[in-house]
This record gives sequence, C-alpha cells and structure tokens, in this order.
Amino acid sequence: MAPGGARVDGDMDASYTLRTSAPSVAAAAALYRSVGWTAYDEDRVGASLAGSTFVATAWAGEGLVGLARVISDDASVWFLQDLLVHDVHRRRGVATALVARCRERFVHVPRAVLLTDVDGPRGFYGALGFREARDLDLVSYVDVAR
Repeated sequence: MAPGGARVDGDMDASYTLRTSAPSVAAAAALYRSVGWTAYDEDRVGASLAGSTFVATAWAGEGLVGLARVISDDASVWFLQDLLVHDVHRRRGVATALVARCRERFVHVPRAVLLTDVDGPRGFYGALGFREARDLDLVSYVDVAR
C-alpha cells in the first residue's frame, strides 16, 4: 500500500475478480444508479456498452461493483469514458486495478485522456500518472449538448 492508504497497481483486495467482458445492461445500470449517475438510464447504458472499445469490470462474487469503459481508435488515443466503483467497495484497489487493466489493453497506444468533474478525485488520477492538461501546456475543449 502506498503512503496515505492508497493502493498501488496490483494491490486490489483479493475478494474481487476482474473481467474484460461487458456486464448485463441491468447490472451496469444498477451500478451507475448506485453512484448517483442518474443520466445513465438502461437505454443509454446499453448503447454506451455496445459502443465501447473495451470494458473492464470488477465483481464481488456475482455482484458488479466496478466498471471502466474505454473508447479508442486503438492507435493514437484511448479515452477513459467512465470509471465507477460502488461506494461500499471504494478504497480497496478496485478502481486502480480497473485502470491498470485498461492500460494493459492499450499499452501500444501513446495517449490516454479522461475528463472529470472539478470536484472529482484529482489526487487519485494524479497518483495513477494522469496530469492536468494545463500542466502540459494543453487546453481541452468540450461541447456538451443540453
């Protein structure tokens, strides 16, 4: 375990299992709801999973407790679209292991991108090696349809 209690790559609690297949739409939609992502109804979850390049999931027994979803051209960039872990299962290495699995899959792709809320877990993403765009003299632009 790293200083401050954060888990490092490969240090996920042994009671979890990682899989690299998409879960059922119902299980994924329940996970999205459990973390408060209410914009993801079952139709949106189903379309999102179907349109993903890669999905990694974490399971406690038969229960879905974490999910990472990637969109990529598989050559120049991969975009970590969603990373979520049920509140009860946080701080046990699940999210770190999910991101590690994504990195393994896209090891040949030179650039990873993610967007998060201002109040998102900046320290967590920084500990994983992600840097804020402004620190790299980069600017991000987003067009959000409302």
